[in-house]
Amino acid sequence: MVRRCPGTQSAAQGSGPLENGKVDGDNVSWSAKITSPMPMTLEFTGKVDGEKLAGSVKAGAFGSFPFNGSKLA
Repeated sequence: MVRRCPGTQSAAQGSGPLENGKVDGDNVSWSAKITSPMPMTLEFTGKVDGEKLAGSVKAGAFGSFPFNGSKLA
């Protein structure tokens, strides 16, 4: 079952709302707009494993990069 999920994210480039958030089992995806260092939309895909999250983020013409995160207590 795919669920649509609202949320926000925080990163070195700032924080803002998530767009197109989806959860399908352990798989998650969302997009986020940034303005620094330049305006672009980042596209995230990842997998939840317990309290950890890992995946990749597509940064337009700059390619894809790994990311990770963990649940805040």
